[in-house]
Amino acid sequence: MKHYGAICAAATLFLFHAPMVLAQGSVGGPSNYNPAGAGQDSRNQDQNDADRAFRDAISQKRTALSKKESREQVMQEAGAVAKSLHLACDVSDAQIASENKITGKSGAKITARTYEIACGQGEGFFVVAQDPDPPVGFSCFAVEGQRAAAAAKGEKFDQVCVLPANHDLNAMATAVLARAGTTCNVAKLQWYGQDTTAEFTEVACGDGKGYLLGTALPGSDVATRVVSCTDAAAQGKPCVLTKGAPVSATAPAGETAPTREAFKAALTQHGIACTPSGNDDIRLIGKQNKSQRHVVEFKCPEQPKGLVALIPLGSNTNPFQSMTCAEAAKIGAVCRLTAAN
Repeated sequence: MKHYGAICAAATLFLFHAPMVLAQGSVGGPSNYNPAGAGQDSRNQDQNDADRAFRDAISQKRTALSKKESREQVMQEAGAVAKSLHLACDVSDAQIASENKITGKSGAKITARTYEIACGQGEGFFVVAQDPDPPVGFSCFAVEGQRAAAAAKGEKFDQVCVLPANHDLNAMATAVLARAGTTCNVAKLQWYGQDTTAEFTEVACGDGKGYLLGTALPGSDVATRVVSCTDAAAQGKPCVLTKGAPVSATAPAGETAPTREAFKAALTQHGIACTPSGNDDIRLIGKQNKSQRHVVEFKCPEQPKGLVALIPLGSNTNPFQSMTCAEAAKIGAVCRLTAAN
C-alpha cells in the first residue's frame, strides 16, 4: 500500500505561478476519474461496477482493521488528529484506513495510522497520526488526483475516499462551492494542483460553466476561493474540462502570452517534428514555478507516444525540454490528448 506521506512529495513536483487570485499550483496529476453517482450517465456499467467493487474491497479491509475499536473510539482518535491539523472540520464520520510502519524524520521506525474522515462542512480528508512526527492530512480531491497520476504511470494506488459522505466527489464539490456562494451542479471534476496553503480542483458544471475551486490545505486557514475558467485562463491557468475555455486571453505584465502559435514555433525552433491538426491538439497543462516554463501537451502524427514540452517564452533563459507522455507522467504531468504508454 502506498503510504500517504508520499503524496505530498508527488504533489509538488510541478508548481504553477499564478498572480493575484490564484496561487502557485501543481501539475501533480489531474484526475478524470469520478466515482459512480449523480451526473455520471456517460460512464458505462462495467466501469461503475468496477468502481463499486474497488470501494467494497477497501471497505472490507478497513472493517478488519476496526474490529478492535468501537466507532466512538475511532471518531475520537480521528477528531483529535483533525483538530491538531487545525482543520475546519466537524467530524461526522471516521474510519481507520491503514496502519503502517514508516521511517520517521529521525530515521527511526514509527507507526503511521491513517483515518478517513467526513466533515459536516461538506469536505472529506485523510488524516495521518505519526507520532512523534507532526500529523499530515490530504483532501479526498487530492487523494483521487494522486491515484489518477499513479494510474497514468502504470502504478497502483490502493486508497480512495469510501465513506458514504465522501465517495461522490461531484456532490462534495457542489456542497463546497455552495458554501462559498457559487451555484454549480458539478458534473465532472479533476484535481488541478496545490501550493503551500491551498489546493485547486477544476469543476465542470451541468450548465456548461466551469471553475477552479481553491480550498485550504490541512493546517492552513485560507478562505475558499472560486475562480471562473475565463478568469483562470486569463491568468495562464486554463481549464481542460470546460468546453470553449480559452488557452489564455492575456498574460501578466512583463510576460509573453502563452499562445498556441508560440508553442508551435518553439517546437519548430528546437527541431521537434510535430504538426498538430488543430487547436484542440495543443493543451497547456500549466507553468513551472521555479523555471517559469510552460508545460504543454501536443497531439500529432509524428509523435505516436505523445509529446509534452517544457517551453520558456520571452526573456526566459531556461532550457527547452521535450518528452513522451510516459516520461512526463513520471514527473507528474499527465497527458489528456494521448495515452501515456
